[in-house]
Amino acid sequence: MKKAIDYGKIISLHNAGWSGDEIAKELQLSREAYNTALTDLLDRLDEKIKPLDRQYRAVMGILMN
Repeated sequence: MKKAIDYGKIISLHNAGWSGDEIAKELQLSREAYNTALTDLLDRLDEKIKPLDRQYRAVMGILMN
């Protein structure tokens, strides 16, 4: 079973100045698992952002004409 990742905690610790290695250790993850978790998060966010970007560009195109 895959361990649930607390992305809010990652962001908070990063904003507090923690290094990636320190965050991985706090979350009890290897550095590789930590990097994979961040990559997975980016992929999921990208899936949400791309359709919004297309809609934004469509609306901008309408406004510009």
